[in-house]
This record gives sequence, structure tokens and C-alpha cells, in this order.
Amino acid sequence: MSYKSVKKLKPFELVLQKELMDLDEIEGIELNQINENNLEEISVSITPREGYFINKTIKFVLKFKDTYPITPPKIVCITKIFHPNVDENGNVCLNVLKLDWTPAISLQMLILGLLILLTVLLYIYIQHSSCTFFFFFFTNY
Repeated sequence: MSYKSVKKLKPFELVLQKELMDLDEIEGIELNQINENNLEEISVSITPREGYFINKTIKFVLKFKDTYPITPPKIVCITKIFHPNVDENGNVCLNVLKLDWTPAISLQMLILGLLILLTVLLYIYIQHSSCTFFFFFFTNY
């Protein structure tokens, strides 16, 4: 029997593999491995059932480094959306991806964070004469 065809997984891939197996199924969320040979990038499609983006599918890519879970992944929004936490290049800004990151934050928590990011955004749309104003509010969850 030859073991040459068995790929040795990197430590971060072992962690991700376990987290993927432990994921709870969440309605409106679909995950796909971008490259079947590694876990460096995972595609996440989120279709919120409520909120401003209701029934719109928003696609993200989670990019993991070899240092995960010590360092956070980078999350990029592939779908062009107007959102205060997504810049013009699609980079997602969440406190848990920067200063509040800890290795205890799992893939499940990141996905739930993205879902909350898309559902709890409240806005007030005001049109006054020739100007349009958007005010964004976030609810405390």
C-alpha cells in the first residue's frame, strides 16, 4: 500500500477541517471550498431571511493563513454592496477580525458575525429637497 497519494494537512487545515465538520446548519448560508486541494480560501454565500438585504445572496471569501487560529482570516465581500463595514474593495471590517480577535473565535462565530452584519443594519432614508441622506443604526444584539 502506498501512502504517497495522501496529502499531509497543515495544522491550520486540521483546525478548519474540524470546525467545518462541527458547523451547525444555518438557513440561508452555504459554504464551499474554493480549491479542493487546500483550505486556504472558503466561499460563503449568505441569503438573509430578514433585514435590509432580505433574500439577496451576498458572497464572501474567507482567506486563511497558516497561522490560523492565532491570526484572523481576511474576509472579502465579492458581491458589490453598500454597507458601512465593507469598503469599496470588498474588505470586511469587523472588530473580531482586528483588535478583538482571539483563537477561541471559530468559523461558526465568523459566519454568524457576517449574518448579523447583514441583518441588524437599520437605516433611515430621508429625502429632503434635492438631497438624500442615509443614517445607519445598529441594534445591540
